Amino acid sequence: MRFISLLDGKSEEKLIEQVRKKSGSTYKKHPAEQLTRSQLELIGYPKIDWIKNRDYDVELYKNYRERVYQDWTSHVKKEKELCYKLLFTGLLSNNLSSAIASCKQKEFELQEKFVDELIKMLFQESKYEVFEVEMNVSELMKIQHPYDTL
Repeated sequence: MRFISLLDGKSEEKLIEQVRKKSGSTYKKHPAEQLTRSQLELIGYPKIDWIKNRDYDVELYKNYRERVYQDWTSHVKKEKELCYKLLFTGLLSNNLSSAIASCKQKEFELQEKFVDELIKMLFQESKYEVFEVEMNVSELMKIQHPYDTL
């Protein structure tokens, strides 16, 4: 499979998925199994072999992949919140383009799309979800929150 993937310029995983589809396999990977090696490394799981784990103990494997996926979603949530804080700080300090570039880099590293969503949140009128975060950032920067000036 590796040889064919190198020849075709496709990832081994995509090639395996193609073979599965052609053979009529209905196995659908769990979201944790769809994470890339670099994504897994970011959360402290650099060398997971899902097949060996499944062969060793199916119940343990199922619980393990759930924990890995929960760790991933928690990590992404924290990184998104950090990026929102960075964007808000950039807005207040007139460095928004630099903050956007930093968040785009984080987006690339995580292989997740969220910067556009965060920018929309930054400029939406209703700030219910993020108002506390913005107030904390304003307080840390010793700058009055724009809503306080209204």
